[in-house]
Amino acid sequence: LEALIKPEISKTKRQFVHRCQTFAVASQDSKNILDECYEIQNTVEHMHPWENALLRRAPKDRQSIALQRLRQIESLALTVYQRITTSAQHAAIFRGGEADIDAFWQKRDDERAQEWGAESDLTTIA
Repeated sequence: LEALIKPEISKTKRQFVHRCQTFAVASQDSKNILDECYEIQNTVEHMHPWENALLRRAPKDRQSIALQRLRQIESLALTVYQRITTSAQHAAIFRGGEADIDAFWQKRDDERAQEWGAESDLTTIA
């Protein structure tokens, strides 16, 4: 997903969370889920124990939350890539080159949401 949202340097986390809400229902719950997904990915990517991303969570809950976040982000990625590969309209957003991708992300949130269509509800993925 990070490749599709094309975040700017030093704005990666903020833009990942914000832009992924084009594909997922925009809400505080989605924001929290996407924030934790990003933190887990970033922590692992930098060779740190994944548990470090969930230190604000009770130790007994960390593994189940991490597994749920994995299911949620996998579901979102699958839905996004499935739409891109089965819809010419959606494929055109990301296949038109850097300028077209940038133009998509420079649109207002409501314009992107309308162009993308139905969003995934991350809160329904247990």
